Amino acid sequence: MKIRTAILPLLVPLALYAQHSVAADADPPPASYAEHNDLFDGDELKLYVTVDGFKAVGQSGDTKYCAPKGSVLSVTRELDDVLSVRFKSVPKEGKEGVFVTQEAPSKEAVGACRSVVNDHTQYEIKRSELTHYGFRRSGVTFGALVVPFKFYLSGERKITTSTTIAPYVGFRAPGPRGLTITPIVSAGLGLVPVADPSSGETEAKSALSVAVGLVLTSSKNDSFNAGIMVGRDFLSRADEKADPNVREAWFSLYVGYKL
Repeated sequence: MKIRTAILPLLVPLALYAQHSVAADADPPPASYAEHNDLFDGDELKLYVTVDGFKAVGQSGDTKYCAPKGSVLSVTRELDDVLSVRFKSVPKEGKEGVFVTQEAPSKEAVGACRSVVNDHTQYEIKRSELTHYGFRRSGVTFGALVVPFKFYLSGERKITTSTTIAPYVGFRAPGPRGLTITPIVSAGLGLVPVADPSSGETEAKSALSVAVGLVLTSSKNDSFNAGIMVGRDFLSRADEKADPNVREAWFSLYVGYKL
């Protein structure tokens, strides 16, 4: 297997932003990849247990409401540790089909709620309180990952080593034992090493780089992750003719720390 050192395609970030506003005479802050920051905004939660402590928005008094096991809610906004939520589904005792599956609530679980939430009222609950309970979470996620190498699947079947910072967008899905499986997609402008057969030298060329893959994270530490990516680089006809290997699909395995 032939190994050479080169530059992996650098995929253009989906969004770059300045982290802080500064005065004109101050040094500009470094740009960084936009990241989901583990916010619950837009995520959907299904409760594994009965949860108490929801407060109706706009309602006076200190009345707290209860959501039975099996309730499904959508987070519309997270601000200062407070989640604003609306319920998409609330199990009711005696409703046909409610007590059929293993995830469905028991009659005792529904009956334990004195003041039950409904699907036409906006509620609030502190995130720090909700995270004490068990629930399944799904939703859109995005950020950047470090990809250490790529292996061409055909042609010379060579490995190109380098460190690549690849932005991604994906959909978070729950897995077993506290794991989260996230299918991702990434695309953008990249730099691909192209060999010149006449001189034997390698030069970085611009290309459209696309990739899909899976990211695996754990509830123990969401920043540590592992995954696999499969992609392809699209260059000009002249560059592909000079080095046919750049037209081949590639894949990369990684275990590392999320940026």
